[in-house]
Amino acid sequence: VLNLLIGVGGDYAMSKLNETILIGLRKDLYEQTQKLSAHFFSRYRIGDIVARFTMDIPAVEHAMMQTFSTLILASLSMVVGTVLLFVLEWKLALVAFVGIVFMFVPQKLLNKRAQRYNEEYVGIVESFSNNMDEEMKAFKVIRGFQLQESMKNRFTKQLQVWFRLGVKRSFINSNLERLPIMVLSVVNVIILGLGGYFTFQGTMTIGDL
Repeated sequence: VLNLLIGVGGDYAMSKLNETILIGLRKDLYEQTQKLSAHFFSRYRIGDIVARFTMDIPAVEHAMMQTFSTLILASLSMVVGTVLLFVLEWKLALVAFVGIVFMFVPQKLLNKRAQRYNEEYVGIVESFSNNMDEEMKAFKVIRGFQLQESMKNRFTKQLQVWFRLGVKRSFINSNLERLPIMVLSVVNVIILGLGGYFTFQGTMTIGDL
């Protein structure tokens, strides 16, 4: 229980940390574009500038959230452990097999919500890109009518929505990985309990356990 609570709390903290870092990157990048000269905008295409928001920063996010190595390690441990159990004790192997089935239950329960958050996140990114594209194209009008503060407020509000949705998305995606691992932990406890019982009954050696 303590491991679950700490793990869930850690997932939320990591999700918030990642989004905080990304928000800082987006904000710094946006403020930098406000300082660029008209000569700069004449030299570079708007798409190249917007791509820093839509392509480069998501690439940083992808690297930060890359946790597939943990999932691969857990999967390999599960497969190897199951094979060894079949060799040593088929009853314990059967328990492990049932546990594998239950590992898919959390994904079944959370997958739709995760998909919805991911779709909403993509929508926010697209909306943000469109707004940035419009703002970059109209930078002369914005500066001419001194609308920088208004544009900055709109940018900040959109960042806040992006932040909240990003935290939810990262948190639910983290739990899609964590909960199956927790099921595996429960299976390990059951296997150890049954294995200990078999050992005390003399049907299994301590070495096999």
